[in-house]
Order: sequence, then C-alpha cells, then structure tokens
Amino acid sequence: MILWAPKSADLTFTVSFSTRAKVPYILKADGSKFFGDGYEFVPGKDETILEGTAGYIVTFGDMLYRSYDAVLRLRREGLEVGLINKSTLNIVDEETTKKVGSSPFVLVVETLNRKTGVCFVPCPLSRWLTPYHL
Repeated sequence: MILWAPKSADLTFTVSFSTRAKVPYILKADGSKFFGDGYEFVPGKDETILEGTAGYIVTFGDMLYRSYDAVLRLRREGLEVGLINKSTLNIVDEETTKKVGSSPFVLVVETLNRKTGVCFVPCPLSRWLTPYHL
C-alpha cells in the first residue's frame, strides 16, 4: 500500500502490513524444526516432512501447516499418514512421486485451481502408479 501526501507537503511514504497470523512450526519426526538451521531449498525436489505407511497428504504453501495439523491428528488416532511439501509445482520429483504413488492413498490439498496447481501434472497415473486419490 502506498499513501501519497498532499502536493504541498511533497512527501511520500510507504506503509507495509501483513494479515498473516502466526503459524505453528513444522517439525520433523524427531521434533526438530523442518525449516530450521540447515534447511536448504532444492528446486524440483519434493520435501518429505513426515514418512507414512498408510498413505500421504501432498500439499504446498499456505496449506502446509493445516495439512501438518491433520497429519498429527490422524497419527494420534493410529493412522501413520505421511506429509509431502510439493515446493516446486512445475517439476515432477520422480522419486517422491513413485513413493507417494505406491502408497495406499494420496490426498492432495491445495488452494489453487485444479488446472493450475499440484493436480495439473498428472504424475501418478501417467507413471502406472495407482493410489486411491482423494
């Protein structure tokens, strides 16, 4: 947001603000911060936040912490669901796609249109992987 002062004052100033609320830390299985010291972003590499045996939730962006909360709740119920952060949407990470696509189910959580988000790249089916896709 840029606010302009009257011409007579000949001043210009910028006001920056954020409506972003505090979000919980995303933690690894050992309790350390996933995005803490030592974190390195690797373009094209999906990030496995938590490994799972029952299936995976694949997500990115502002849905990551919400999906993380859902995974923790499911784990408390005894369902070992994993969590994948798809940090690069336009590149397929073959290794992670095979892992997720070979699991019992995949739930994709995103806030974008289905034609422009994670589901835009038809990864599992085009690679002969057949998870139950929710």
